Parts: sequence; C-alpha cells; structure tokens
Amino acid sequence: MVIKRYYHQMKLQNGYKLIKLFKSKTCSIHRLVAETFIENPENKPEVNHKDSNRANNSVNNLEWVTKSENIQHSYTYGNKKAPEGTANGKAILSEEDVRELRSIYIPHDKEFGMKALAKKYGVSEPTINRVVHYRSYKNIK
Repeated sequence: MVIKRYYHQMKLQNGYKLIKLFKSKTCSIHRLVAETFIENPENKPEVNHKDSNRANNSVNNLEWVTKSENIQHSYTYGNKKAPEGTANGKAILSEEDVRELRSIYIPHDKEFGMKALAKKYGVSEPTINRVVHYRSYKNIK
C-alpha cells in the first residue's frame, strides 16, 4: 500500500515543477527523481534537463552536472542567450559611442574610417565593422 504524503504540486513561472512534502518542505520534482533514480558517482551538484524542457522530469531526460556544465547547456540549447551590446558586462562601447560611430563612419577615410575609429575608441577594426554594419549592438538605432 502506498501512502501519499505530499500536499500539492505546483509549477513555477520558470517552468520548474515543485511538490510540497510533509507540510513544510518544498522540493523540485526533477531533483527528487534524480536523487532517487540516477547515480551520481562524481557528486555533481545540479540536475540538468537534457531536452531543456523543465516540465519533462523523466529519468531519461535528467543528468547530474556541474554548475558550469548546466550554464553551458542552457546557452548551447537556446534557453539563454549571451547578453549583447551594452548589456554585456565586457562591452567597451556605450550607446552614445555606437550612435556616434554609425553617424560619423566614412569608409576608407583617414579620420573617420575603421582604422582611425578603432584607435579613437580603443577597440579593434573588426569591432568597428560589426558596429557600423549592425552585426553587433543591433538594439541601438
């Protein structure tokens, strides 16, 4: 005989399913499934959904991973996108710089060509090329 000891299941906005156990403890279902059915010989701390579907808590869809493996998986399979333009913490150019670059750029010009602008703004010529041709900082018009 199986005794049900949980109170209710819930789904968070981010897609994870939780279950409330024993009146006070809330657990994620994917973690409970992994802890119960999947060996973890390397003692990895996180559980990954292989198909990136957080609602699919099948044993075949779960695996133990490190934090960096989990983050890499989310970028590789489309859940997360690397921040672009000024939202990227490593961005050198500001929104004003990008707008100015696009307005003053003159191809093959000594003062306003890629080489001169790259030197002025402290970035590479390919960076200037991507900015003025809208391949980076796409959100800035």
